[in-house]
Amino acid sequence: MPRSLHFSGLIIRIVTVAVLSSVVIAADPNDPSFAQQWALQNTGQVVEGLASTPGADTGIASAWETYRGARPIVVAVVGSGVEPHSEYAGRLLEGRAFVGDLFDTRDGCSVGTHVAGLIGAAIDNGVGIAGALDHVTLLPVRVFDGCLGNTASVASGIEWAVDQNVHVIVVAAKFENGSPELSAAVAYAASNDVLVIAPSGDLGIPEVSYPAAYSDCIAVSATDSQDSVTAFSNSGVEVELSAPGKAILSTSISDNFSTLSDAWWAPPAYVAGAAALLRSYSPSLSAVEIRQLLNASALDLGPAGPDSLYGNGRLNASALLTAAPAPPVRFEVIDLYPATIPPSQSSSFLIRIAEVADVAMPGTATLWWRIGVSPFSSVSLSSVGGDVYSAAMPAVSCESTIEYYFSVDTLGGALVTEPIAAPSQWHSVRAVNESVVFDDDFEIDRGWTTSSGGGAVGLWERVSPAGTSLNVATPVQPDFDFSPDAKTNCFVTGQHLGGSIGLTDVDGGPVQLVSPVVPVSSSDAEISYAVWFFTQSGIVDVLIVELSGDGGSSWTVVETVTSTTGWERHRFRLSDFPQVVGNQIRVRFTTSDGPPSDSLTEAAIDEFQVLAISCAAPQGDYNLDGRIDLTDYQEVSTCWSGPSVLFNPASCGVFDFDVDGDVDLIDAQQFQRLFDPM
Repeated sequence: MPRSLHFSGLIIRIVTVAVLSSVVIAADPNDPSFAQQWALQNTGQVVEGLASTPGADTGIASAWETYRGARPIVVAVVGSGVEPHSEYAGRLLEGRAFVGDLFDTRDGCSVGTHVAGLIGAAIDNGVGIAGALDHVTLLPVRVFDGCLGNTASVASGIEWAVDQNVHVIVVAAKFENGSPELSAAVAYAASNDVLVIAPSGDLGIPEVSYPAAYSDCIAVSATDSQDSVTAFSNSGVEVELSAPGKAILSTSISDNFSTLSDAWWAPPAYVAGAAALLRSYSPSLSAVEIRQLLNASALDLGPAGPDSLYGNGRLNASALLTAAPAPPVRFEVIDLYPATIPPSQSSSFLIRIAEVADVAMPGTATLWWRIGVSPFSSVSLSSVGGDVYSAAMPAVSCESTIEYYFSVDTLGGALVTEPIAAPSQWHSVRAVNESVVFDDDFEIDRGWTTSSGGGAVGLWERVSPAGTSLNVATPVQPDFDFSPDAKTNCFVTGQHLGGSIGLTDVDGGPVQLVSPVVPVSSSDAEISYAVWFFTQSGIVDVLIVELSGDGGSSWTVVETVTSTTGWERHRFRLSDFPQVVGNQIRVRFTTSDGPPSDSLTEAAIDEFQVLAISCAAPQGDYNLDGRIDLTDYQEVSTCWSGPSVLFNPASCGVFDFDVDGDVDLIDAQQFQRLFDPM
């Protein structure tokens, strides 16, 4: 079946040879620790007390002189997890874990975070280090419990990553023995045009580890700053490439940086970064073609030809881009594609067309769009000067979904599309206005209330949770919140601080957690939250979720949770419950144990959000252009009066988010959360 490519954001571009300076680095980047990254640019630095060999590096910094990357390539990091970090902020996707909680992709061993920085740390941002390319998006796949894992979990992680339409998978794992499921997972990736790269191993023996030993995986050995294979690196006929893996500086947990000596995971990370850069440069290349180019462009070291230490040679990203076939014309994305557009009005965004090996034929740059199963309609892209164009989305009715792609003809007779496989693949965008009305990560008190009955134990508390488990392997209460960053708090039923596992779980009840009143003036809204609920098998205890539209006077059950597999994200729409009347929204979470009170029962809630969904302009949008931007900011200052008879609902009501008859600090904070200066 055709696959729809879903992204969020607003701007695209396509680049010409004349403006390649916008995506090229002609001088050293200004990242302060770049000089320590010998693996990107080896100038003879002293590394671990020894002078390096100039040029014994990955060639990545030299490759930037040709191309830095602009398309949103997705690389999956399968290993110990990835910690959020400022170097790749906004480019770390919500991943999955295949050990423990499904949504806990934090790094328990520091390896995955190190890998993520080598691939995708921001370049030329004046902070920290540089990665191979910073237009990459990272998908964390945690398959380890701490530093320990097994082939089954790695296999599951690889297969899941393939199903997320990633371009490259780097596996930061090595096993002495393989397994049928791991072999099948690597083959599954290859059959779906996904490149899999893994380390040769770190025992210094003539035997390549798994999954690197499989023929569908690129096995990478480790070199030092003198271009010698390290003492710890495994060797064997399966070794395909080599890359730096000694004294490697990269990102670490707690938003820090660290240099690690025997970094066996770094070689495949560098190869993955180079492969992603190549995929961005020449998007029509298949995984097989990228693999062939990686091997053909490698710098042959050791005995002439392939050998068991270096494989085909040490990675040379500069030669890789030089050897790659230049695309005739390339559509390059600056930002991600829009997730929504304003309904019932036209909207547009800017694109650019990069003439690489050919020239775009004037007047042929086209946006193709359709709704439902209708044939694609076309509209020409409008030139706004030079090689920049405006892509105009049609005005469509609210809740409509537009599927679209781009095309351009070249003077050499080529037809170039974006996505490459269009019209079998396409992008999609929904016509609706969405704005965050209420967003609570529970790091501060925002007015939630708790109550209990029947002499209950295990009341709701807003804390950084201390986990409990049943028979070690079965988590009962989480020991982490759901937030994918440094935040720590959530609401849990009874904080466990030692003693019996059942000391503070829910007994008796009910125990209730009730949201503050959230005024919603839109025609619809989506309410979402992360939920954890555990009760022993065979017990009928449940977590009941209720909705009120009148501030809590009446309640409607929207969901009954019997159990979750760790943290789960749940959501519902107000329109799903037409019997709920009113715009003073509250949500209530209720659970109890028994009778009799004889089971382990624990619940947790985090990341609660109310998202207004409307076919009208979003609240705060004074000029009704579908966005909350600088024009609206200029107007809000005239309404900043606090409680006053001067408040004019007709002109200032759009900024009165909490519907209390004035524009005050609460409204200003909400406006700031929605503000988009671009």
